[in-house]
Amino acid sequence: MRKNYTCLICFLWLGITAHSTSAYAQASADTLVQNHWELGVDVLSLFDKNNVPAATIFARYNYRQQLTKGRAWRFRVGLDSERRDFDSDGRDSTDIYRGWSPYLSIGHEWQFGADRCRWYTGFDVTGQYARLNARYLIVPPGNAIIDIHKKEITVGTSVIAGFQYAFTRYFAISIESALNVAYYYFQYNGQELWPAGGYGFEKDRKITTTIKPFWVIQFTYIIHKDYGNRKK
Repeated sequence: MRKNYTCLICFLWLGITAHSTSAYAQASADTLVQNHWELGVDVLSLFDKNNVPAATIFARYNYRQQLTKGRAWRFRVGLDSERRDFDSDGRDSTDIYRGWSPYLSIGHEWQFGADRCRWYTGFDVTGQYARLNARYLIVPPGNAIIDIHKKEITVGTSVIAGFQYAFTRYFAISIESALNVAYYYFQYNGQELWPAGGYGFEKDRKITTTIKPFWVIQFTYIIHKDYGNRKK
């Protein structure tokens, strides 16, 4: 008598399919990483004294994270300031200098790579406002007092490419390059208060394009990073 194995084969197929689906779901769950924040500081100004802004605080919100790819929102805020009262040795001049410059950027990035090493690309929308007030007292030979006011506004966008390496579970370093396109506005007011009196005014607008091989070098602290239930 010929036996019919159709039902048995169907049950085996269903069992294998269910097991495969469960295994795939578990594997997918194992690759998920919880959303988490990173906070950091830019230390490029320690190597590049002309870096602007010189001091910024960085934040990154990582979401849709997996082991080999992810996305993130990124934020940078900073404030450069200088306050100086200077008297020369011979009392020939006295300088009073007050300057401040807030900075803000908001952007997004796409990440690729392994757990500790990852590449990312993205963009930032940036804005910076700078203001300078200075007064110079020149004793000899003209005994002049000059009052100067400067204002600068920069608004632009940056296309970035970066690399991040995590030293530990909580600390990482990021190095970024950028292509910057910005609108720049400059205004200068200068006035000779004494003795002759006089007034100078200058205004300039332009669009600039710059390539920065080193845009930022950031040390970041990873507030929360969960790699799921992967087997070590």
